[in-house]
Amino acid sequence: MHVVLGSVCTGVILNLNVVHFHVVEIVFMTITVLFAFLTLRRKVGMISLLIQVFWIAIFAMSSGVVHPIPTLASKIALLIALIVAISLFGFLIIEFLQLRKMTEGKFVEINRNLTEVNHLVNSQSQEKTVMLKEIHHRVKTISRSSPVCFAYNH
Repeated sequence: MHVVLGSVCTGVILNLNVVHFHVVEIVFMTITVLFAFLTLRRKVGMISLLIQVFWIAIFAMSSGVVHPIPTLASKIALLIALIVAISLFGFLIIEFLQLRKMTEGKFVEINRNLTEVNHLVNSQSQEKTVMLKEIHHRVKTISRSSPVCFAYNH
């Protein structure tokens, strides 16, 4: 939902030319693309990135609209929007770091379990090798000491 709304709304606002500064739209576009890549994986992230590039291309090709000098209210609105955008960006970074820490912990746990299983399989293999050598040795010893066994085999 965030990715769809972020992709559509920021592009529409960017191309409506209702504000003087387009820094906030670019920041929100970046947040949307980053969020798509981190939470919804590569395919959705690439689609979101392509949509954002499309909006920026439309904006770049559109004719320049001259705006009057910004008022104090528009400057305050820009400041508030930047604060919200930077807060969202910080939140995404914190979430990414927590996700990374959790996955590293799971990776270490899985690696430890695999090491234990590998050790167990190796020890069982060594036991079976020793048992097979022992059986081979006993069969060889019995066949050398008892000539009757060979008489029946010929």
